[in-house]
Amino acid sequence: MFKLIPYKQIFIKRKVSETIDWGVRLLGAPDIWKLCQGQGVKVAVLDTGTSPYHKDLKESFIFKKNKIIGINFSSKNRNNINDHQSHGTHVTGIIAANKNGLGIIGVAPKTKIIPVKVMNDYGEGDISWIVNGIYWVIENIKKYDIKVISMSLGSPEPFLSLKQALIEAKKNGVITVCAVGNQGNWSELGYPARYAEEKLCIAVGAIASNKKITEFSTTGEGMKKMGVVAPGFEILSTIPENRYASFSGTSMATPHIAGVLSLAIAKHQIYGGKTPLTNIDEAYEHLKRLTLDIGKKGADRVYGLGLPILKKEVFKSLRVSTRL
Repeated sequence: MFKLIPYKQIFIKRKVSETIDWGVRLLGAPDIWKLCQGQGVKVAVLDTGTSPYHKDLKESFIFKKNKIIGINFSSKNRNNINDHQSHGTHVTGIIAANKNGLGIIGVAPKTKIIPVKVMNDYGEGDISWIVNGIYWVIENIKKYDIKVISMSLGSPEPFLSLKQALIEAKKNGVITVCAVGNQGNWSELGYPARYAEEKLCIAVGAIASNKKITEFSTTGEGMKKMGVVAPGFEILSTIPENRYASFSGTSMATPHIAGVLSLAIAKHQIYGGKTPLTNIDEAYEHLKRLTLDIGKKGADRVYGLGLPILKKEVFKSLRVSTRL
């Protein structure tokens, strides 16, 4: 059984004046918004669903005939992607909460989210739901032009079917980002993040506002092979019923990186570049160029490459001349 990777819920607010949370500021996202805001990029969020009618997420989804584009593998009702657990809505807001004068602003506020509900209302998910969710994304890449998969969930056990799904996602050019887990300084990451060791996903650990690794962020070889860190402590974002809450966990760090990648992909789509950002290897190379090394020199088991910082002068001229 897979479970969500939230660490702690801090507080809940019903109303929030428009706020740029500390994590979005630390990444430097506001410096990029005049250049691009993630427009034209679609991110599949494999989680507990979402709240499609949250006031701060009105522009975050694709609707067709008044029906949101998404799917539910956790129940027989495939069309019901509503989030009754809060986790998926919180992740969605971190990536793409709208710049609309209220609530919060996501890392990439014009990115479109495609909710793929693979976790039930208790925050648990069967391996078949998750694998089916990944294959659904692969089958719909061209139809919906999906670029990124964000997964803030995990299990201590490996699954061959999950690994094979990630292999297929990589073959099809989808960039998958996964939360490392909240077990602290264990010897290895949870799954699917541990598949970063085989360069099948980008593993994401959590830092606090002082740029130090949190006490809960799991560490391991996957971080050294293909990992980064992002804000994951007391992160303010959207939850159901037009509310907001502050959560901590590597679950919150992961969508920050999905948002960073959305901005990078949008930049390439608008301005071009010597090497298009079309697969996970190119994505990791881009992150190398953007990342501040805050751990041991070079990629390490705790911080991975380090913390991506979106500086306009670097971002606008970003070029990739090598591949992994």
